Amino acid sequence: MAEQQANPLDALMLDESEDALFDFKPFDPSEGRATLVKNAARSLRQVNKEVGVRGEPDWVIGHEGRIRYKPVLNGKPIRVSPAQKTDYFPTTTQQFGALVEQFTAAVEAGAYDDQIEAAYEGTRPVAATPARSATKSGTARVYDNVTKASFKINGLSRGANPKSEKEIREALLKEGFTKEDIDAAYKRRADKKKA
Repeated sequence: MAEQQANPLDALMLDESEDALFDFKPFDPSEGRATLVKNAARSLRQVNKEVGVRGEPDWVIGHEGRIRYKPVLNGKPIRVSPAQKTDYFPTTTQQFGALVEQFTAAVEAGAYDDQIEAAYEGTRPVAATPARSATKSGTARVYDNVTKASFKINGLSRGANPKSEKEIREALLKEGFTKEDIDAAYKRRADKKKA
């Protein structure tokens, strides 16, 4: 029986786990940026009493014209600054226009893209290792690999082009997660759905 020769093109082809990422689309923050900018402009018009307020506004006026502006996207608050202990912009009615202008410029420059992605995906971005998020005390929270895998599963299983469990498992293995971490993440997800 003749031995089959190796195809020289095999070395150039993607394996199945790499091919599973073919349809993966990176997050595009432009829609979220546009929504945040539109909401900030609307808040300014509301504070200036140019338009009425429907629903719950992103701002509250307190004593002597002080304002707490708390931008929200997709029902989730946008953290003003990791260094700041509050999740709102403290300002006055006189300075609110300048604040909205600077906030808009920062949004358009991409300063809030990680939070925009988190608001739309329902997860915190976990690209950094170890994944961290600021707590109320300003210290960093370090997530274990099972939690990071859970975040990735949530992100890949949603959106316009959700991945199958097989595709997600292959992608996570490719990123360096262990089979045990992935199994534990799926178990945690199933337990949450039962609760």
